[in-house]
Amino acid sequence: MNSGNYTKRVKIYEITEHEDGFGGFFVQNVFKVDVWANIKTINNSISKDFGLTEVENSILVNIRKRKDFQVSKSMLIEYRNKKYSIISIKEPEFNNIDISLICKYNG
Repeated sequence: MNSGNYTKRVKIYEITEHEDGFGGFFVQNVFKVDVWANIKTINNSISKDFGLTEVENSILVNIRKRKDFQVSKSMLIEYRNKKYSIISIKEPEFNNIDISLICKYNG
């Protein structure tokens, strides 16, 4: 993908559990990185490419692959002050340049 297509700024957070000191845990979103992305709403052809049946409130986020950072499903994407869970990760054509993320709005 052409780097000029990455026009939206997104933040990526890792979801971590910490002890609360009373025998339980609390969940915290830890900021990891700020990246440029190409964002699209998901249509039927995109959902078929990823093998998804339910795509309501979902977006496709394309980002550049980075050597210093690895994306996982235990992370969140923040776009326009809304947080999205990563439900699928795909490296198109194994080109080692781009990563496609299907993200669902947490609401």
